[in-house]
Amino acid sequence: FYKKYISPPTQDLQPKMETTSVKGLGISGKDGIDSLKEFTIPLPEIKSNDLLVQIKGNALNPVDYKITEGVFNNASEEKPMIIGYDGSGVVVKVGDGVKDFKVGDEVYYSASSPALPGNCADF
Repeated sequence: FYKKYISPPTQDLQPKMETTSVKGLGISGKDGIDSLKEFTIPLPEIKSNDLLVQIKGNALNPVDYKITEGVFNNASEEKPMIIGYDGSGVVVKVGDGVKDFKVGDEVYYSASSPALPGNCADF
C-alpha cells in the first residue's frame, strides 16, 4: 500500500516555501480506502500555536482507515480531506506563539485531531 500511494521521503531536508498550494492524498466522501485520490488544496494558514511542516515521511494507521469509511469524516468533492496521522519533516513556518521550535527544525508528530489536515501531503 505505501509504495502504491505515497512517495518515499527525499534526502533533501532543506525547507522550501515557494508554493501556495499543497498536493496530498485523501478522500472526498465515505467510500473507504480504495477511494483515495490525489488532491491539490490551498496551503493551510497557520495559527498562533501552529507549525507548518514540509512532510518528509508519513504513515497510515487504523484511524486513517476509519476516516476513509466515514468516522470523523466531513469530506466532500468541494472540500476534500487529506488523510494521515503520523508524520515527520522540516518546520518551514512557525506561529507567533511558538517558543520551542524554529524554521529548519526536523520534527516528528502524531496529529491531535482528525479534524486537522492530514500529513499525506507536501505540507
